Amino acid sequence: MNRHIEAEEILTRVRDKSIKLDNKLDVAEVQLVFGQLYCRMKKLNQALQCFDRALQIRQEVTPTALPAIAKVLHEIAAVYFDQQQYQMALDHLRQCLAFELKSLPKTHIDIAQSHNSIASVLWYLKDYVQASQEAQLAVEIALHSLEASDPLVIRFKQLLTSISHCLKSENEKKLDESKSMPLS
Repeated sequence: MNRHIEAEEILTRVRDKSIKLDNKLDVAEVQLVFGQLYCRMKKLNQALQCFDRALQIRQEVTPTALPAIAKVLHEIAAVYFDQQQYQMALDHLRQCLAFELKSLPKTHIDIAQSHNSIASVLWYLKDYVQASQEAQLAVEIALHSLEASDPLVIRFKQLLTSISHCLKSENEKKLDESKSMPLS
């Protein structure tokens, strides 16, 4: 925990210096790092405040820096996911993906990561059909730039497999229920 406190003190000094120099982009970056630190410390509300501030500054100072804005939105979504606010996480991930699709090549790994994150949230929401589609997209996009043996591709495929098992179980359950219903 002492390392977290030391990091917090260092970041505070860097942020204060950036504020004095009126370097808003540095302040936004420090806020992002503060948010990541607070996530590690499990101080999720403080993390969310830092990420929101970083997002606000980025949108104000560099509104066309869409990948940087997308990165902050992804961090915010991760906090909401950790807080089990899955709909808020999904909303932020979809915003993130929209920015990435406007600014990155269609086969960029960040786009694959966003699809995979969306699939994870949809899985928790038990929307297995949509989750499966998102996970499949993540795998397909990742395979454009990574080898099938890459750990990220393997992780994406594992999620797709897990979702597929849930979807299969759900379909079997529905089939069993329909068989047990009396005919009118």
